[in-house]
Amino acid sequence: MKKILGFIIIFIIWYFISFIYHQQIPYPHDVIINFFNIFPEQLLEPTLESLSLLLTGLILSVLVGIHIGMYMGLSSRVNQIIDPIVYSIYPIPKSALVQVLIVIFASMFWMKTTLIFIIVVFPVIITVKDAVKTIPKEVFYHAKSLSLNKKEMYKEILFPAILPNLLSTLRISIGTSIAVLYLSETRGIGSGLGYYIDSHVVVNNLNMFTGIFELSLIGYLLFIGIDILEKRWCKWI
Repeated sequence: MKKILGFIIIFIIWYFISFIYHQQIPYPHDVIINFFNIFPEQLLEPTLESLSLLLTGLILSVLVGIHIGMYMGLSSRVNQIIDPIVYSIYPIPKSALVQVLIVIFASMFWMKTTLIFIIVVFPVIITVKDAVKTIPKEVFYHAKSLSLNKKEMYKEILFPAILPNLLSTLRISIGTSIAVLYLSETRGIGSGLGYYIDSHVVVNNLNMFTGIFELSLIGYLLFIGIDILEKRWCKWI
């Protein structure tokens, strides 16, 4: 019920702004009707491309970030080696990497996927490392006394410790990933939802807002997916 109320507030604000700037901003019902009209022919292909980029980048960054973060959290030596690399690369503006990656990669798909990977992997590494370091040493002593093997150690101790913070980090990273994905899709050989939106800025204002609506819908569904995972995997929260 609260989510429905949130949508109602969004649409009320949208209608109010559209009433004032009707020439520039279409009404919500026009965008939604247009979405269903043009989705099969115009939006399906760019939507699938953008979604595949996001999911590929997110999955790769989580898999790599969890492993590196755990090694850093469990080993001070590994932490001292990798820390300078993470802290020196992470602050670089990701938009500045777009042109660099265009030069490096012949495939636009892997250029964009790598950009998403870079955006997400460093926050995941830092989050996982910090979460592992907060586990009291006594927990590991008890685990050894109970003769837990490596698989049981990960399942019973490490993963429960990192999951809540990891999912929160992913929520934050998704918004940034979508923003940078839009930027990358308007550069080089344009494709995906970002290119679709940018190509309709002057040509068709209604289609442009429909593309924006679809991009926000993808982000919303990804957030819902993380909420479902949190309820399933973090029942103690």
